[in-house]
Parts: sequence; structure tokens; C-alpha cells
Amino acid sequence: MKNKIKGSLKQIFQGLPASKGVIIGKVKKYDFGSFTYSKKEAENKREELLKFERAKKKVIRELESVIEHFRGGYRKIIESEILIINDPVIEEEVRRLIEEGSTAEYSFIESMRKYIKKMEESDSTVFRERAREINHLVRKIIEILQGRPSLVDIKEGTVVVSADIAPIDVFSISQLNNVGIVIEHGGPTSHSVIIARNLKVPMVCAVRGLMDKVNDGDEIIIDGWAGKVIINPSEETKREFERKPLLYTEAIKKIIKGPKKGKGKERKRVTIMGNIAGIEEVEEVVKNGAMGVGLFRTELLMWDPAIWKDEETLAGVFEKGSKAVFPDPLIVRLIDIAGEPAIPGFRESNPFLGMRGIRFLLFEKEILKMMYRAILRASNLGNIRILLPMVTTLKEVEEAKRILEKAKRELTREDIPYDNYIPIGIMIETPAAALMTKEFTSSVDFFSIGTNDLTQYTLAVDRSHPILAPLYSEFHPSVLNLIHHVVKSAHPYRRKVAVCGEMAADPLGALILMGLGVDELSVHTDAIKLLYGIFRWVEYKKVKEFARKTLEMPDAKTVKEKTIEFIRKNIPPLAVFYE
Repeated sequence: MKNKIKGSLKQIFQGLPASKGVIIGKVKKYDFGSFTYSKKEAENKREELLKFERAKKKVIRELESVIEHFRGGYRKIIESEILIINDPVIEEEVRRLIEEGSTAEYSFIESMRKYIKKMEESDSTVFRERAREINHLVRKIIEILQGRPSLVDIKEGTVVVSADIAPIDVFSISQLNNVGIVIEHGGPTSHSVIIARNLKVPMVCAVRGLMDKVNDGDEIIIDGWAGKVIINPSEETKREFERKPLLYTEAIKKIIKGPKKGKGKERKRVTIMGNIAGIEEVEEVVKNGAMGVGLFRTELLMWDPAIWKDEETLAGVFEKGSKAVFPDPLIVRLIDIAGEPAIPGFRESNPFLGMRGIRFLLFEKEILKMMYRAILRASNLGNIRILLPMVTTLKEVEEAKRILEKAKRELTREDIPYDNYIPIGIMIETPAAALMTKEFTSSVDFFSIGTNDLTQYTLAVDRSHPILAPLYSEFHPSVLNLIHHVVKSAHPYRRKVAVCGEMAADPLGALILMGLGVDELSVHTDAIKLLYGIFRWVEYKKVKEFARKTLEMPDAKTVKEKTIEFIRKNIPPLAVFYE
């Protein structure tokens, strides 16, 4: 039996802050994943074909209306979705199945399976996200085919609560004032979240199990700043949250401005850099004062064949980024995907532990060499660095470097200039890599810790697991001890350590990382100015002493509670986000 919230009982849930803003409204559940279909004979083949064409055209119109709000990589994503829906191979397969007597719903779903299955099995966040979005497209068309209600029908003052949500649904919701979104899945880097931020729709994600605990019409407050969701709030709570946006805005201004009196001369300089997934995001990174790009995720480039299949065009993308951030660095992470090699009969039974990251690239050496050549051709300003993904052994680094030298020799023969001393670093994403940091120092120039994967592999928890996700926390002392071990092992050999996971953008996480001695934080653009402000409020000695204590704490809950106490004492304006 579902555990519904009864009567006026106030309930508070903690998720992840996704898109800023506070909404006080009524719940509208959107159960997009509950449609059913079966293989049954169509009563009228011509009508089924017309139904499919009408549904397809309606979704394409919605997607085309979204495009005008975006440019660059995200525009390419939407364009690629239109191309998928219009794919003549899919259309031919749908028509064939309808002609054989199947319904439009069954024919379309069966035709889309091969697109979705490959992506769902990938361990790459980007590819799983793409699978989710294509699944959303399938559901959107099925909704229309089955005559199900649309989100377009919602009213102002509505908070949509759903297991997940598609980018085009976010756009539909954004057409109204005073609306918000809460989803059970997703993370701050998902495309739906990014679109919600761009369209200024308040949103909270990763609120596990909420669908089973709310009803349509329940009163709800969502706080997209703090990631908080309140069901059936009291009148006093509603008045409190009506004041929150102003309180948050004033608090951020105070934090960025800094304390009235200096906090002492002893201060560790932590470099704040930006994470990007497309070249169009570099402008925002620079505008927000970041000291370069700490993580250029190249996976998104694969969705634009004009870039991905052409070395010269790819080199142009990297060169543009290099010039935009010069003299600061542009750190390019080689494509991090999981894939099935071209071996007859080969199939990944567990892609999380299979052919991903550097393993995939060392198997597909031509892809690796093409990426190296494009990066090298763009490296003449001397500020590009190469980052190897998902490394676990020294042998992988040595082989990757051999292929880099081969790419250099080719460019030399072709009389193409490049930076011969281009730095190369590795991602620390597993306990194996973290514990081997000292051994890696002789072969690499820097380290970048991916806390999302490091946490997942250390705690053996899939953060998207519907039941076990609460066990996932980058604040777990085991994760913090591994990060500290990396720093202690790297610094004696003059190797810098960066963190580019979600933990770096969380004020609680950023303070701990600073205290553990991390040199660089690479974060989404919204967090850059805030982190600069936070670090101006604290003395490094105090943060260092506190961070060392977290290593001895019993669990993640204690670490977070004690960090909030530290904030209340040392950064009073920031405390408003944790009340």
C-alpha cells in the first residue's frame, strides 16, 4: 500500500538544488512512465498511420519552439532529437509494422528500441542522459497517440511532481508564471535541469519516493536554492518561505562582497574553474571570473557529426576555447563513454565495470589518436591540458602516452605545429586510482578527482538506484579519506589536485575540499562567484583543522551536520540556506 501523506501533516524532504527560486503552490502529479502497450492488431491501418504522423508532427513543433531558446551544444541535442523522430529508417520500420497489422504505439516503440538500449547500457552520464531524453520523446509521442493529458494543461501556481521529466516538458511548464518542478531522479547536470535554469523555472531533483507520498492538490513549497520540498506547510511556514527569495538574494550579495574585516593573512589559494559541455559555455565561465576551464566534457560533441567526424573542425572547437580562456588553462577530458567493441558475440554484462573511459579508448585507438591530433593542433597557445578518463592502472597511462607520442610524430611529419610539452593528467574516479596516486606522479602532470564516480565505486552504490540511493554521499568519511590521500600523495611531487564533481560546487563540500588541501575546484558557472565569496570569509587554518576532523567522523550525516555548524560560526550569511 502506498504511503500517502494524510490530512494536513507537514512533511519535509531534502533533494538536490537544481534551479533557483521558491514556489508555493499545489501538486500536479505527472506519471509519464505509466503507459502500457501491447502487440494487438490494428483495426484500421490507414488510421494508425495518420495517428503516428499527427503525433510526430506535434512533438516536432514543440521541439522546434524549444530550439530558439538555446544555442551551441544544447541546440544540437534538440536538433538531433528532431532528426531521430524524422529518421527515414525508423519511419520505414513503423510503417512496415503497421502494414503488418500492429498499432501505431507498438510499431513506434519497437522501432525505437535499438536507439535506446545501447545508450541505457552506457556508464557515461551523458549517454544515459541521452537515453532518458529519447525515452521521453517516445513517451511524449505515445501520450499523444493514446490521448493522455498533457502538461500544457497545468495552471499557474502548480508544482509538477514526477519521477522524471523531459526538456520539452520543462519548456511547456515555463510558459506559465509561478510554476515549479520536483523530480525523483536526475541531477544538477541533466539537460532538463540546465534548461530549467535557463528558463528560470525553480526545480529540485533527486527527491526519492515523493510520487508515492503526495496527491494532486496537496499544498507544496519547493526551494530550488536549498533543495528542500515541504508538503502541507503551515501558514507560518508559507509566510517564512515567501520571504526566502529576498533573504537568499541578500545573503549571496553579502557572501560575494566578503566580510567587513579581513579574516587573517593565512589563506590557501584555491583556484575556481568552470565545467563546460560545449564551446558556447566558455563565455559564461569567463564572465563569472573563473580561472579557466577545469573540465571540458567532450561527449556532447559526438551529437554533432559535423564536428565529431572531422578532425579539423574538432581542433577548431578546442582552439576557440583555448583563445577564450587564455592565459588560463583549457582542460579537455577525452571522451568518456562505455561501448561494445566490434567483436562478434561480445556483450557487456555490466557496463559500470566494463569497457569504459580509457579502456574503451585504448581499444578504439583510432578514436583516441584522432582526439589527440585535434587537441594538439589547437595547442599552440600552450594553455591546453589533456585529461584521461577512468584510469585505474599505470599501464593504461603509459599506453595512452605512447599513442600521444605517435600523434605528435604524425603532426611533425605533416609540418603542423603543436605544444610538444602539453600537460597530461588523469581522472581519479576509483579507489584503485586514488590509492595509487604516488605511483602515478612520475607519469602524469596533474590529477582531477571525479567525486561522483569515486563515491559510487567506493560505496558500491548506484546513485540512481530507487532504494539504495540514500546510501550515496560524497560526504562519507571513506570518500573524504581517499581525497585526502590523493592530496598527500601528489603534493610532495609538485602535482596539483583538482575536484570536478558535484561536491566541488556544494558550499559544504567546497569548504571541506579546501581544508583537505585541494588546489582547484571546477564547477558549473552558477557556483563560481559564490565560491570565491565563501573562501574570502574563512581562514585556511580553521578550515584545515575542521576538515581533518571530518576524516574521523562516523558517517556522512555527521559530516554534513558539523559542516553546517562550522558555517553558522564562520560564514553567518551562508547559514540561511541550511535553516
